[in-house]
Amino acid sequence: MSLVFELAELIVKIIIRSKFSGDVSDTAIDFVGLLKKAGLDEYTSRSVDRQFGAIVDDVAQSCEKLLAKAGVKGHEREKIIKQVCVAYQNAGLDIDAILKVGINEERLRRKVLELNPAPDSFTTTDMKIFERLIANTTHIIIEGFIRLPEFTNKSLAILCSQMDNITDKFSEILKKMEKLDEITSHSDGSNDNFELTYRQNIITQNNYVNLFGAGNINNYYKRYPLSIAYVELELMDLFGNNAINLKDIFKYKKNIWISGDAGLGKTTLLQWIAVKVAEGGETIGVKGIIPIIMQLRKFDCNNLSLKDSVEAVMKDSSYRIPEGWIEETMNAGHFMFLIDGFDEISEEDRKAVLNWLGEIDPKNKCKKIYTARPQVKIRPKPNTFIEVNILPMDRKRIKKFVDYWHMGHIY
Repeated sequence: MSLVFELAELIVKIIIRSKFSGDVSDTAIDFVGLLKKAGLDEYTSRSVDRQFGAIVDDVAQSCEKLLAKAGVKGHEREKIIKQVCVAYQNAGLDIDAILKVGINEERLRRKVLELNPAPDSFTTTDMKIFERLIANTTHIIIEGFIRLPEFTNKSLAILCSQMDNITDKFSEILKKMEKLDEITSHSDGSNDNFELTYRQNIITQNNYVNLFGAGNINNYYKRYPLSIAYVELELMDLFGNNAINLKDIFKYKKNIWISGDAGLGKTTLLQWIAVKVAEGGETIGVKGIIPIIMQLRKFDCNNLSLKDSVEAVMKDSSYRIPEGWIEETMNAGHFMFLIDGFDEISEEDRKAVLNWLGEIDPKNKCKKIYTARPQVKIRPKPNTFIEVNILPMDRKRIKKFVDYWHMGHIY
């Protein structure tokens, strides 16, 4: 078996090991044996094993693409893959280790790197590729851990009936990860790993909702991916005559004011936008944009700092903001400010926020989205933004949300 397949198999086995109850600490997992022990017959167990084998192939191919894009070949390539394999073998990852880092891929990445630093013989380029491969594989581990049910007798029956869907979900994870690699790989190699990690952190920190009552008796809510559990809300113009598509708005205005009563999902909508922008932005009609999330109720509005906002996203990371990165991104108009809860702060604080945005972006190069309840009067300058309303869920959307809740309960 080539090293890249050895690495991919190791990653998938870590995910599988983390989902079984009991002692399965050995990396050489007999998956068929474990499935049989859990109550499946041999034919079904082998079928599921083959489908996980297809996932191994997809993970290997994804790792291969990353290495090919980085231009490493021959001995250098093998050396990096082997070191990543050693890192995971020494890390001894299981459910306890994943829970200990709070199911957080950045903390997991740091744990793996701290336990297994790259050898001194690695060049700066080797180190960058090694760290990027660790980042991508920890992303796969955490996403796989979240998306797969715990392997119990009850859940295995569901698992077997939905293996095609699970295989598709892993393919989706890998495609999104490869897209992130593509948009953060600059020709000069600058800021690659920092921007990749920032975008991944935005996704990790915002791509989940809690479905209350969907967990088991020991867990009264379940964390669910927005990509599965989010019901996209309906936006209308101020007169309620025309549905509004975010993708269309940015063709005409850089700034959007989203108005809606309490509980309609304004904060979750901004989370969804942040995730889509971090993934590349094509879903909402933007490209190459960096999201900045500002939940104003958590900020001192008289001491706002763009640097602090970025560092808050990177708080679990070993990467530091590259010199000049904020200034270059701002001057290029490549930030999108997602300003949540404008109605939850005082009038003086609202003025302070608008003044601060005017100071750091005097030419209004960057996109901005505000959310607030309808009664808020202090707003950006007239003619600089489009206002839209969030509508309450209709029956079709309510049914979809209930379906998601029940799916969360089953798993």
